[in-house]
Amino acid sequence: MKGKRAPALTLGDVIGGKYQLIDLVGEGPSHVVYRAEHIGIQRAVEIKLLAPHLPTGGPDAAALLRESRAAGSVAHSNVQSVVDSGVDDDGRPFVVYEALQGQTFAALAAANPEGLPQERVATLVLELLEGLRAIHRGGVVHRNLRPLSVWLVPVRGGGEIVKIGGLEQAAFLAEGTSPPLLLGGGASSFIAPEQRFTALESDARVDVYAAGVLLRLLLTGRAEAGGLVGDTARRAIDRATAAEPDDRFVDAEAFQNAVSLLLPNTSRPARDELPTPSDPLVADLQYLKLRRSTWAGEQTAAKGEARVELLVMLLAIEGIWRTLGQDAWHRLVARVPEVEALLPGSAHMQQHLDTGVPVALASRILAAADDLAGHGDLGFVAQLGDIVAQRGLHKLIASAPDPLTPPAAAGLLDELWPAITRQGRVANLERGSRRARLVVRDQVQPSLELCALVAGVLRGTMTRSGASRVIVQTSACQALGDAVCAFAIVWE
Repeated sequence: MKGKRAPALTLGDVIGGKYQLIDLVGEGPSHVVYRAEHIGIQRAVEIKLLAPHLPTGGPDAAALLRESRAAGSVAHSNVQSVVDSGVDDDGRPFVVYEALQGQTFAALAAANPEGLPQERVATLVLELLEGLRAIHRGGVVHRNLRPLSVWLVPVRGGGEIVKIGGLEQAAFLAEGTSPPLLLGGGASSFIAPEQRFTALESDARVDVYAAGVLLRLLLTGRAEAGGLVGDTARRAIDRATAAEPDDRFVDAEAFQNAVSLLLPNTSRPARDELPTPSDPLVADLQYLKLRRSTWAGEQTAAKGEARVELLVMLLAIEGIWRTLGQDAWHRLVARVPEVEALLPGSAHMQQHLDTGVPVALASRILAAADDLAGHGDLGFVAQLGDIVAQRGLHKLIASAPDPLTPPAAAGLLDELWPAITRQGRVANLERGSRRARLVVRDQVQPSLELCALVAGVLRGTMTRSGASRVIVQTSACQALGDAVCAFAIVWE
């Protein structure tokens, strides 16, 4: 019956015929948690049961069963595993988890109020994100990731492993609806804005947000913004904890790629040990290119063939020739022989004029040119974009006024992407007197090199208009699995 209540629990009681209660370790408004032992195999476990004062057929009982389903859908070494679940003789639902020994992230942070060393933090957060990836692959969103729900567990023979628990407020992606989120004490800093202020359904990005706050907490000793961190950590935290979901890493794997840059590997030191370009745009492109080098899985697969306008590539090729010289040009041709088919007089030029240049070929040309320029940070590709804007803007956009003024140039910015490449949808999210913010979605063949070229064209367009102190930043690229390619432009 819905109104039935189970009797109170006593240490020594046996639940489900096999789990003997040893010690009370925690309780909440709707549940109690005991350390218990499987009496048949003497295995230590943790058992969560419906609180005795609640009806065994009510919504709290249903929520506990929901938790057992969520936790049971995930099997991964970085997630606290479900051993069993069921209903006891009194009708009280229960969930049995592996017992966790060690300390929570909350205790770890409290013991290190100034923060932990960066390499250790990166190692721990990478494990945390491995667990989140498994949870999301199981079709579940945690929704309440916080320091008390993540454990650092010692393992036999030395070492430690991260374990994610606390799935009592998890939601299933396939169901399309989420139960109301109950905020416990100290949890609000880890809750994404859309969970607090809107009715949006939760997806993986709410967990990315919480993981970003955990990264900041372990590095600085505080969950709130303001602690000093290195540039690489700052970029990762800022993206993960962005107020707008579309500005965050799209999933735990993309966040992992950014956190990986905090650790050295066999091919490079940690990013903060590398020289950082003084140009903000080139610094952004260097970071994005290094993120590509840490990609653990398959890169975003092309969903079709996209093209770049031939005029754009001819202007870029002219820039390569004029800037790097004849010897570099010959080396470029040796690396990408197809580049000669784009030149005036070639048998295929008319075809490329009619249909454009495949993005894959354009990217290979730009990547080879950047490599020949000797910096390896895509800065030369952005420089080629400047050249495209300076020499070909009025050919790309025939309606561009001449002479061009900063206000007029600002009005053209969202027209540049479709004038360069035949794919994606551009949205101008902000258009002010000295600032613009553009995002591009739904590309069928995203390219980091193309993103760098367009960033240079944006900068060159504003510079050509007479604007001063032009700064272009690009924080995200669909070629890295991000939801959008994002550009911010400021000028005076």
